[in-house]
Parts: sequence; C-alpha cells; structure tokens
Amino acid sequence: MISENSSDAAVLWVQAEPRLRAFVAAAVWDVHHAEDVLQNTATVVLENFHAYDPKRPFLPWAMGIARFKVMDYFRSQSSSHPQFSDLTLANLATVAQDLNDEELVDRRRALKDCVARLKGRQRKVIELRYLDGRSTAEVATKLETSCSTIEVTLHRARSALRNCVGRMGSDIPTMG
Repeated sequence: MISENSSDAAVLWVQAEPRLRAFVAAAVWDVHHAEDVLQNTATVVLENFHAYDPKRPFLPWAMGIARFKVMDYFRSQSSSHPQFSDLTLANLATVAQDLNDEELVDRRRALKDCVARLKGRQRKVIELRYLDGRSTAEVATKLETSCSTIEVTLHRARSALRNCVGRMGSDIPTMG
C-alpha cells in the first residue's frame, strides 16, 4: 500500500520533473548518463521526502538534490569530461526552475523539428554526439574524420539549430 507521504512525493515529483530533467540534461551532456543522474535524484528525493518541509516550495529542494547528484556524477568521471563550477550549476538550476511546462514542451517540439530539418553530415554528427551519447573522438572515428572537423560541424549544427528554433518559436520566450 502506498502511504500518503509517498503519494505526495509522487505528485510533487511529476510536477517538478520537466524542470529537473532540463537542468540535468543541460549539465550532463551524455543522454544516458543524464537519465541515470535524474533517476538517482528521484531515488534520493523519495528516500528523503520525510525531511522535506511542505511549507516551502518543492522544486528548489529537489533541485538542490539534483545539483548534488550532478556533482557526484562529475566526481565519478575522469578529468577529461567537461565539468561545471558550482556557480554555473547554480545558474543552470535557477534557469531550469524559471521555465514553465509549456515552454519546455514548445522548445522540445521546435528542437525536434529543427533536428529533422538538418541535412546530411550535420544531422548525423548531432545524432551520434547527442542522441547516441558518443564523445567527439568516437564520432570522428565512426565517420573517419578528425576531431577538429567534428567540432566545427557540431558548432555549425548547433548554430543552425539555435537559428531554426528561434525562427520556429519566435513566440517561445528565450532563456537568456
């Protein structure tokens, strides 16, 4: 039987999850690792829900746990992986908390449409890097080219995606 406390935790988690997911995805670029960090965050939130003060907002409390789980992830990785400072993580968390659900849905939809519009090599590089979670070196090996070529292609593809999302969603508020 599910306790009332667990039921409250589940309701609050479902409401906060899109913003927590946005924060973790922005901090942990590997899709699979980001999902693991989010699941670890959910576990800690549920295990420690008894310590949550319902008189205070849930999202900042859960976001604090997510920040610690992201820092744990960074510590577990080799120094070759990009890592953010505590201040940068705090800023990412603030931006993620300020997004509303409709903005997140609109942004995801626009980004998905824009990725589908990318042509040939740019689309392949974006898919390998972000959807498959491969490193730049792994993408270069797979496509039999240099890392610097992949980095330039990624830069151009991200620029094209940024412009496309901007054109598609001029009514979507920007984050910065």
